[in-house]
Amino acid sequence: MLKKNIVCGDALTYHTAEDKPIVFCEWTPIAGSMQFSRRDFQFDFLVTQSHQYSLFDEQGEAQSFDEPVRTYPPLHYTQLYRYDQL
Repeated sequence: MLKKNIVCGDALTYHTAEDKPIVFCEWTPIAGSMQFSRRDFQFDFLVTQSHQYSLFDEQGEAQSFDEPVRTYPPLHYTQLYRYDQL
């Protein structure tokens, strides 16, 4: 988890030193299962999108929210290291 949660990059260019997009991981515990799910989001998308405060727009249509770059299957907390292998 620490390897994925500590990111070194340039917030002005939205890229790492290796010139890859900065990606943040969201870790979500699954209630009662001792498992976590992981979703990755690109930093530039998170900071440049205008975020809505309502589920619906003026026409009653559902709003779009931040879309993850990648979604991983749930894993037991003792197996989280395997996310690098997926």
